[in-house]
Amino acid sequence: MTRKTGTRKRDSRRRANEPSGDGKHPASPSPKNQRSTNALTPIMSATISRLAAKQVKRFFFPGVHPFPLPKITTIQIIKIGPEQLIENRQAWVEFAVANWTSTATPVSYVSATVQPAESLEENYYSGNYQFPVPALNPLDDITGALSFLLPRADLGNTLTLNWMYVPDEPGVEFPTPVSLGTATIQFDVGAKFTIGMNSIFIRNTASHHEDTLWVSLNGQMDSQSWADAASLGDHNNTEGRSGIPSKVLPVGPFFMLPGSQDGVSVSSIIANDGHSSDEDDAAKVLDTISKVGAVVATTIFTIIFPAGAVVWAALSAAVDAMQEAIIGWIFADCDTVVYIQSQTASATDLFGYTFDPADQLSEVYPAAWISRVQKKKGEMLWDWLGGGCRDSDYSSGFNITRLRQNDAVRFVDNDGIALTANQVASFAPLVAPGITVTYTLEGPGTYNPMGQYEAPDTIGKQRFAVLRWTAHESTTQGLIDIWSDFAVIILD
Repeated sequence: MTRKTGTRKRDSRRRANEPSGDGKHPASPSPKNQRSTNALTPIMSATISRLAAKQVKRFFFPGVHPFPLPKITTIQIIKIGPEQLIENRQAWVEFAVANWTSTATPVSYVSATVQPAESLEENYYSGNYQFPVPALNPLDDITGALSFLLPRADLGNTLTLNWMYVPDEPGVEFPTPVSLGTATIQFDVGAKFTIGMNSIFIRNTASHHEDTLWVSLNGQMDSQSWADAASLGDHNNTEGRSGIPSKVLPVGPFFMLPGSQDGVSVSSIIANDGHSSDEDDAAKVLDTISKVGAVVATTIFTIIFPAGAVVWAALSAAVDAMQEAIIGWIFADCDTVVYIQSQTASATDLFGYTFDPADQLSEVYPAAWISRVQKKKGEMLWDWLGGGCRDSDYSSGFNITRLRQNDAVRFVDNDGIALTANQVASFAPLVAPGITVTYTLEGPGTYNPMGQYEAPDTIGKQRFAVLRWTAHESTTQGLIDIWSDFAVIILD
């Protein structure tokens, strides 16, 4: 009896989320900031898994005609971390490689290439190291991770992963690497900013001699808020000398993506109150102007004002609502608010003011954000605030700082270090006195509060771990995060 043979017509339609060994078939969009052209699916797609199961049954069970496995090796990008991709900081990419062939793959490696959307130098650069991939048996797979430097803030940057091996060619000193698969993903990079208060210039005090100054700076961005207040002491006119430093902490740092619809509002208040002689009175003054500043910042966050506009009248109702909560602060004689100003800033404003073709400019003092407040003697901003003894004339404003570089001291050799089972390594960063560091771990292994990591007893399919740390500083605003970093640990 002769067995009939034939061919089955293959379905040429590629499923939307099916991975590709050559990396040329785009997939559906991934979450915000990451647009992958290789779908972020499980390690092995359901379609190929069903096919492979059939082939394994035919190949290994007696009496069944063996049928070779499909000749496919795949690499997929799982995600890019951390959550916020900040320019000129480090990031990592997690990926999976799988062997769908009927033979073991050779020892190989995965490398990364970054192509910025805009670049002043070459249009691409490499990741920090190559990830080693052991020989994979048929139907075997592992996950790995690579770190790389993020380009400047921009949308639509591209990361490409290449899974390669070097063939053994006798007589050839440097054989050309052979590709086992590629994967690409697009990602957006943002920047971190702070908004500070400029120095204060006095052309005329509200008192007959010196004003005793109190200042506050407040900010609001969605659910985030910042507040700080300071006593500046007694001051006369500043003509002929430099301004008075505001001494308040800046608003931020906060994260912005280019072209986003996010915005931030800031407000500053300067008051003259020379009747706060003891600590309780002083604390009351600081608390009061800080609360008034918070109302100003919160209110202008929902109102559009032209740049540099004085908003006393528009905000009077909002501030009056606070009167009972802070009625204890009553200005007398020459005491009064001598300066109150607010500003809203969009992502377009922040990136526009700090744009620099050389990517060096980090601090700017926009002219539109500088204001001069001249208040007439006896003028009442609100019924419960004094009017001052004579005409006052104050000038200040806001400045923008773009945090182009991380404050962390990074040890490149710590990143991509390979550890075997139960091996221990310490990753504690160098910090200044008063700075505390906390750690988190993503992946197998354990760590202690001092940043010491120990690899797991057994190395499984996940061949990496990411140890993350954040530095905190205690300030008048409470405990704030000042910078963060990580190390990718290869488990080999």
